[in-house]
Amino acid sequence: MGDVFEYTLKEPIVIETLENGQETRKTIDVVKLRTRMIARDLRAMDSHPGEIGKAIAVIAQLSGLPMLTVELFGAEDFMALMQITEGFTPPGQTIGLKP
Repeated sequence: MGDVFEYTLKEPIVIETLENGQETRKTIDVVKLRTRMIARDLRAMDSHPGEIGKAIAVIAQLSGLPMLTVELFGAEDFMALMQITEGFTPPGQTIGLKP
């Protein structure tokens, strides 16, 4: 479904989970974003208030990462991803950044 843009996080994050009594650690250092938005991606913004909430929702949609994971990104990485995804939007649509 379109091209993929890869962004390397300046501050990789580590996700720790407990599955079947086993602790697992996963490091996320690259975020892959679909560059072609579909209506579902835009609809994701509707249920989240504020510019940051909308941006988190769209980054999660385009990357396939849970919103809780996107919320762990460092501010510099998050702002960069916000600007990148802004470039994927249709004319007249913005995601978290004021025109």
